[in-house]
Amino acid sequence: MVSSAAAINRLLEKLERLRRLDRRRDYFGAGGRAGHGYEIVPVDPGAVTAREAALGYSFPAEYRDWLLQVGCGAGPGYGLMPLDDAGPVDWHDANPRAHGGDVARVEDITLAHVAAIHPKRSDVPDYQYASYAHISADSVDHFLAVSDVGCGGYAGMIVAGPLRGKVFTTSCEVAEPRTALCALWPEGVYVRTSNRREVIIEPGNLFGFFDWYEDWLDRGIKDYSGGRGLPFIGTVLARARAKVQKDG
Repeated sequence: MVSSAAAINRLLEKLERLRRLDRRRDYFGAGGRAGHGYEIVPVDPGAVTAREAALGYSFPAEYRDWLLQVGCGAGPGYGLMPLDDAGPVDWHDANPRAHGGDVARVEDITLAHVAAIHPKRSDVPDYQYASYAHISADSVDHFLAVSDVGCGGYAGMIVAGPLRGKVFTTSCEVAEPRTALCALWPEGVYVRTSNRREVIIEPGNLFGFFDWYEDWLDRGIKDYSGGRGLPFIGTVLARARAKVQKDG
């Protein structure tokens, strides 16, 4: 098993490589006024402990180690949020009558729920599958959002239950009917569609923090090594594109 220090050193080396490759800061979330610019913002250890106390739970180990040894800033989406912003997302204004999710609480999600993900409808084209292949929940009190990934979505970790420390992307825009509070897409579970619209789920690939961060780095390095500079397209962005195409 790779130590936390070794994993962090590997990620920092890749981060430096991506920083050099993406000179124009074109990778999604890196440029502009809201972008992270690949800059690291150190975090005081006392602030980590204080934030955990305020939230009422300890951070997953990999995320905590990253904060203590590296900090916030550079990362997937618009980067890792400042510590005071990391925490549960309040979706209740968007979906005030949440009561019909696949699970009542995010901490109730298990590998069985991940393995059971399937398109909610069979009459949608392939490009819309990301909109429907999700797990819906009625409470996200134990979801720690750590990154704004755009289009109203956030990436973060479940902090309680059997999938503690696993990374999901969440959005309040649940496929109709909107009876749940939010939708969650597990990161590291690759949904592949064919002409027959078959979905292959690999629940054993669920990402922890280090895997999620490295996947972001690897995709960026691959894209920019070829000089193409393709933007980040995560599950939430795929969902947003599908919604635009549907509404259009």
